[in-house]
Amino acid sequence: MRMESLKTFLMFGLRFPFFMPTPKPISAHFHWIPTQIEKLIQGIGLFSKEDFDLRSYGWTAVFLTIAASLNYYFTFDDTYLEPLAGTWQGKWGYFLFYGFAWFSVSIPLLWTLGKKSVLLNRQFWIRSVFFIGVIGIDGGMSNVANWLDYLPVGEIPFWIKKVASKLESVVLWVPVLYVFMKWNEPKLNNGLYGIRWHFEDLKPFLSMLWVMVPLIAIASFLPDFQRQYPIYQRIIDYLPFHGAEHWIGIGLYEISYLLSFISVELMFRGALVIGMSSLLGRHAILPMVSTYMFLHFGKPAGEAISSVFGGYILGVLAFQNRNIWGGIFIHTCVAFLMDMAATTQSFFRSF
Repeated sequence: MRMESLKTFLMFGLRFPFFMPTPKPISAHFHWIPTQIEKLIQGIGLFSKEDFDLRSYGWTAVFLTIAASLNYYFTFDDTYLEPLAGTWQGKWGYFLFYGFAWFSVSIPLLWTLGKKSVLLNRQFWIRSVFFIGVIGIDGGMSNVANWLDYLPVGEIPFWIKKVASKLESVVLWVPVLYVFMKWNEPKLNNGLYGIRWHFEDLKPFLSMLWVMVPLIAIASFLPDFQRQYPIYQRIIDYLPFHGAEHWIGIGLYEISYLLSFISVELMFRGALVIGMSSLLGRHAILPMVSTYMFLHFGKPAGEAISSVFGGYILGVLAFQNRNIWGGIFIHTCVAFLMDMAATTQSFFRSF
């Protein structure tokens, strides 16, 4: 009964934007999806075939397998790093954490591919240290809620502080990366590392989203998933139980959570792929994937593993298109659907 209800909910949600008095079959509206999925698979497959090197791909797989196994066995991120957030030790800790992920793949990769000259290039180290530094400081930075306590406006509700904390990455690091780009690469014409004035074709990303819907629905039955999501459960106890403020708080927190993926895509697909591609070319993708998996180590293991494949696909598309709007779109949509799937599960469990 529960599965049938979930199926009805998903089917209605997918058809609602195209609702008509006499609805057409979904396939009539999405006839282009199989073609887009085929093109996407062919494009990723062609890139992988050209890029594949057994030593670099093999080492990346072995390294990530060992790193993930050790992290989840010792709960390294949750036990040792997260408690340091907000301290200088935390900032250095996360910098070394993500730097270990980046350099443990990029240096062996460049060495085995005969590109040792890149390791002697000063720009490789300047950009690598700066970009990883931004990601590390962001991970180890104190919650912006601590800063709001100094404003002369009286006591600020906790849920407002949490909303502000979700926006801090966008508000702080987008200007910082822009200034660095203008100083380091003044002639770069890819916008702000892939954030450009024109949007790219979203059909490939819509086809990816179509594939993700059933996977998210299946994942929503897992206990780890239900403990992590919906994200807004982190502020639910600090909101009034009823009334407008309750729903406004949930809505604003969810919006701020989705907007935070702008900075995620900018840092990983933007800075680490597009920003490093003039030095590393397509070989920037595997080190980015490694760093991106480390970002997910505080989340359920299944999500960390899937981040390898998702990060690789989004990295390839960012490298090919020199645009990250599609990545921002798919990332925010998947995050929203995960929260909605968890909310649906919670609703049915209440009966």
